[in-house]
Amino acid sequence: MSQLEFFAGQQSASRQSCGENAPVVKRRASITSRGRHATSTILRLFPDFNDQAMSSNSKCNDLLDASIMTCAIETFFDASYPTHERFPRRFVVEFRQLTKNGRIGVKVLYDGRQIGDFLTDNSHEDDGYRFHDVFHLSFAAVLGWSPMARTMFGCKRKSRPDVDEVEDGARSKILEEAICAIVFAYARDRAFLDRATTVDNELLSTIKSLTRGREVERRSEKDWESAILQSYCAWRLMRENQGGELIGDLCDRTITYR
Repeated sequence: MSQLEFFAGQQSASRQSCGENAPVVKRRASITSRGRHATSTILRLFPDFNDQAMSSNSKCNDLLDASIMTCAIETFFDASYPTHERFPRRFVVEFRQLTKNGRIGVKVLYDGRQIGDFLTDNSHEDDGYRFHDVFHLSFAAVLGWSPMARTMFGCKRKSRPDVDEVEDGARSKILEEAICAIVFAYARDRAFLDRATTVDNELLSTIKSLTRGREVERRSEKDWESAILQSYCAWRLMRENQGGELIGDLCDRTITYR
């Protein structure tokens, strides 16, 4: 059994705040936390614990940190807000490609109603950017953050004017669009991340720098890497099939295409 298979088979003892019927979500972060706590207790009780054991623990931690993500979303950014100001914890969104006034574009539907604008590539070439709402929705599902998706779902946090302005307002939307454009340019030069399993550290560091001072700064580079890789997997299928459905699960932090 591989390291990844082992951790995929573990279940966290706690539930995410996704409602009474939330599933027990598979997590490795609680395992990591408990393991490190136990190690620190051993070292405190037995200060002469040998270097070899300490080295083995370090290697184990490295393996843990190399798995899918560094930590669970212990608290959603909108957990304390009224229900209508929270992201849906699970959503199914349809992307429908249409020709309108001679232009090929995409309409996005949620619960049978259009959300967002009719989008074209806005490019001289057909590069599939018309499907880029996949990225916003992926950020919402995997990171629990997307000012653009908040507008699309109509769940801006208006009960807190400061949060509505700073976190859900125009500047944060521009920031998110900039991240999407930067990542798209990066991905375009790399076969749109087909078969990719990692993202360059330089790109991830740039994103972390750009998001400093926003609530999403709490998400790690590994979290961003997962969001990017998952989103491009779904985007490639969406583009290839000229539409389809996107399923987001904030509890599992996944985005899938069907």
